[in-house]
Amino acid sequence: MKIPQNIIDQIKYQADIVDVIGEYVHLKKAGNRHVGLCPFHEDKKTPSFSVSGDIGVYHCFGCKKSGNVFSFLKDYLGLSFNESVEYLAKRYNIIIPSVEEKSESSSRTDLAFKALKISAEFFNKLLYTKEADIAIKYFKKRDFSDNLIAQFLLGYSPDSYDKLNKYLSQYQIDEQSMIDSGLLVVREDGKKYDRFRGRAMFAIKDIIGRVIGFGARQITDEPDQPKYINSPQSLVYDKSKVLYGLYEAKNAIRNEKSAILVEGYADTLTLHQSDIRNVVATSGTAFTQDQLNLLGRYTKSLFLVFDSDSAGKKATDRGIELALENGFEVKIARLPAGEDPDSLVRNNGPEPFRYHIANAVNFIDYMANEIKKEGAMDNPSSKADAVRSIVSLISKIPDMLQHDFYLSRIADIFDLSENQLKLIYNEKQELVNKAKKNIDSNKIQPDLKQLSEVQNERIINDEFVIDLEEILPEEKLVLQYALQGPKIFNYILNDLNLKESNFLSETGKLIYSIILEYSDSLNITQELTDDETINAKILSSITELAISILKPSENWEKFGSELKDPDYKKVLKDAKTRLELIYIDNELAEIRNMMKIADNDHQDRLLIRQSELIRKKDSLLSQLVN
Repeated sequence: MKIPQNIIDQIKYQADIVDVIGEYVHLKKAGNRHVGLCPFHEDKKTPSFSVSGDIGVYHCFGCKKSGNVFSFLKDYLGLSFNESVEYLAKRYNIIIPSVEEKSESSSRTDLAFKALKISAEFFNKLLYTKEADIAIKYFKKRDFSDNLIAQFLLGYSPDSYDKLNKYLSQYQIDEQSMIDSGLLVVREDGKKYDRFRGRAMFAIKDIIGRVIGFGARQITDEPDQPKYINSPQSLVYDKSKVLYGLYEAKNAIRNEKSAILVEGYADTLTLHQSDIRNVVATSGTAFTQDQLNLLGRYTKSLFLVFDSDSAGKKATDRGIELALENGFEVKIARLPAGEDPDSLVRNNGPEPFRYHIANAVNFIDYMANEIKKEGAMDNPSSKADAVRSIVSLISKIPDMLQHDFYLSRIADIFDLSENQLKLIYNEKQELVNKAKKNIDSNKIQPDLKQLSEVQNERIINDEFVIDLEEILPEEKLVLQYALQGPKIFNYILNDLNLKESNFLSETGKLIYSIILEYSDSLNITQELTDDETINAKILSSITELAISILKPSENWEKFGSELKDPDYKKVLKDAKTRLELIYIDNELAEIRNMMKIADNDHQDRLLIRQSELIRKKDSLLSQLVN
């Protein structure tokens, strides 16, 4: 779908980039900017990520990632440009008018989303009718409030083979769209019927709050029926890439700096109802890499709270391995036998659950407890296998500094010497390193044509020779202020009469020439960021200049919001004067060199020029003093 440019502009200027990015990155005010740890690279100590609400851009001074609010959502959440626009439009209550220009694939996807949204609202409204009495009793038995039911779009699917089909038809949703969204089932004989019938409905949302599927629970005693029916794989739903409740939980996860992973819909909702909101569920699927990647956008601390049965133990073991390999701190909370989060909280209130989370153990203590339960501690062979299994997990942790700590913990628990453990550890590390080498050796090497294309692309990009290090401090100041908007830039252009020729470095001249093309824009940096024709290196450099005009020093925390803007007119006037002085000094140095080889007549002309330059230099120096 092609979104009208005026709508994009409206969203761009209405969206608060600090507010949007602040949902995913912890930002702290520093002068006129907000700073935080960069979400795009390992940024553990010094905040290198800077966001400017004034000019609507962000920039990382470490990895050089930069852009506007749309590009952040695109890069961080993996959204398309249109999805980023739609997300912000919804957030700021901006209506996007329907446009005819749609590709067939995007049109099908849009219709699938529409069908799911209308269905979720239909199920939710139906919940409060006499027909859905059994469903509302099911939800109320769990003490789910009306607010919770509305927030999570709980509902009831009518006990009919075609009621949803007919309802969606009223909204011009065709049967293909119902099939695309997993709402309609097609039998082998060609007959079609509603997938969900007579069940309590749990709407499943994606990261930006769109309904993408459903979980449907049986609430009758009808025999030979599965307890849950879930939406199938569809145009918009992939169960391996979704965590139930993440849309509602993401802010709490960020604030709590941890996520609680449970198994089911009811577990998530009961905990949320009890004000434990940093919780998400796998919803009956095996925990996957994609789901872990989703969580990793918000936290690297994970609590696993699965059922105590054999399936729950298997899921816990899988979760531990996956989380450790991806650099998560993982803890395991084991509930009393026969309890799950839903039953524990409903029967005893939230405090016992909070207690188990507070006393959750690391993966080594958890695995040691499981080994003790199985009686393996008394069997030397089983004990050795268990230790090797735990050491194997440790060897997969990316942060090598943690390895010694965990090995020491194993030594204490299993009454082993650290030398014994080191032998096992080195053996496992050797296997890990060998596996990595095999992966590297099996990578497909590019052919000569591909290599040539890559080299040509690099040469083309090298035409844009840009190096911020070569820009003089005075040039940098001018460029930084020029990017702040038309008011300051008009002063630079008209009052100071600054031209490209005033810049001494090639990079300074190049960037200034680009800014000149956008001199009439209300937000020069925003317009530059939106221009896809600008080379990425240049764009990153320009964004860095714009956002670093008041970039705090390493001691910024001492000053905070007390930093004040200097008088830009005086700063710019002085910068121009200093550039002129540098130009004069360069010319004077050149004259001195030429005097050594010039004849008498030429020397006289050089001396006259030298005198003129010295007088001009004295005049400029007096201006700086004043």
